[in-house]
Amino acid sequence: MFPSRFGLKSRLYDLRTKQQVSLEAFMADLETARVIYVGENHDNPHDHAVQAGLLRHLWRQDRSLWVGVEMVSRPFQAALDAWVQGDTEEEEFLETLEWEERWGFDFGFYRPVFEFARAHRLPLVALNAPAEITRAISRGGLEGLSPEQKAALPELDTKNELHRAMVEEAFQEHKMPPDRFERFYLAQLAWDETMADTVAARSLPAGAPRRGFVIAGLSHLRDRLGIPSRAQRRGVASDRIVIPALLGPEQTLEDVLAAGGGDYAWVMGEDPASD
Repeated sequence: MFPSRFGLKSRLYDLRTKQQVSLEAFMADLETARVIYVGENHDNPHDHAVQAGLLRHLWRQDRSLWVGVEMVSRPFQAALDAWVQGDTEEEEFLETLEWEERWGFDFGFYRPVFEFARAHRLPLVALNAPAEITRAISRGGLEGLSPEQKAALPELDTKNELHRAMVEEAFQEHKMPPDRFERFYLAQLAWDETMADTVAARSLPAGAPRRGFVIAGLSHLRDRLGIPSRAQRRGVASDRIVIPALLGPEQTLEDVLAAGGGDYAWVMGEDPASD
């Protein structure tokens, strides 16, 4: 097991069997996947430590990798290319990405992944839809988009009722007026479909790296309802979802296993239920 940089006890559970598994068995299974998705709560440093550690392990196992990031939208791909090639320093890089305005979470959380990609010349891939498009949808629905913005959107599948129910639950937590839900849902869908479209575009062409490593918020990955199932619809048939989970007063191991949501849980910390 690779150690957490925070010194926390960590272990792996197969969420399909609810059983603990070895690092060796876990890594062998990841070798069968075309894309490995690793979730995050954006402001949780433990989740980001798992992402960086797992990327290092995957690279040691197979160096034919690309790294996809939710945090950057597709129009900024050239900035990621320049970063990987070593043509820009961090301050200029973040200014070019408009990181603070468009993402806002501390780049320090993500620095280990970005620096590892740069050090080993792994393609960094901007996955997300431009904020200008999702904001326009939130304000006026699809009808509020310009012709150019509509042309930039991939196919949107609105028929997945489980996905709709998951987004509606999140919508209710935001306590917004009910009449805004449809626009909220379409904006979320534009995110997921655009990221799935990018995953497929990077995974399927002849000569593409053997594996993609995608970091994204848990809501875009859980139960394959967001990005993974939509990438599968586009032909990316094999994937694995890894969910980092920090145990503590508000989350026991039983909670993590019951919640499921992916293929594996990377569990950190002591289980309060075992005290």
